[in-house]
Amino acid sequence: MALARSLDQLPFPPSTPAQRMRQALALFEDGVEMKRRSLKRKSPSASETELQASLLSWLKRQDES
Repeated sequence: MALARSLDQLPFPPSTPAQRMRQALALFEDGVEMKRRSLKRKSPSASETELQASLLSWLKRQDES
C-alpha cells in the first residue's frame, strides 16, 4: 500500500488516455513476445507454425480461477 501511494506522488508528466492506451498495448505486445520466447526455449525444435499455435492457445486460454 505504501508503495502505491509513493508511486502516486512521483512527478510524471500528465498523460492523455490515448498515451496510456498506447503504453498498455506496448506492454501487452512485450508480454506476448516474452511468452513466445519462453515457448521457444521450452521447445527449441518446434517450428514457427507450432510456436504460433501454442502462443494462440495461450492467448485464448481463460482464467481458471
